Amino acid sequence: MLEGELEICVNGRAAAAPSGAVIHVPKGTVHSFAAVGAAPVRMLFLYTPAGMERMFIDIGAPAKPDMPAPPNNSEDVAKLLTVASKYHFEVVERGEA
Repeated sequence: MLEGELEICVNGRAAAAPSGAVIHVPKGTVHSFAAVGAAPVRMLFLYTPAGMERMFIDIGAPAKPDMPAPPNNSEDVAKLLTVASKYHFEVVERGEA
């Protein structure tokens, strides 16, 4: 976690992830996360083996320097659902993680 704070839920167990935290989620693990607090969240994701990062290229827009990411909208969610299976990624309802 670079900035802000998340609540992360892994296999039904919730935990706080404040700025500076390192979170490891093994491949295939059902998980979710949500920002908590008023501060914006910035995270750095590392995927090994490589490949999953291409999903973000497929669904996202290039970042703008010194600008926060815009909030997700229904078009973003639709793009994610369209490419999820290509990346062996499953979207679950909040609370299922």
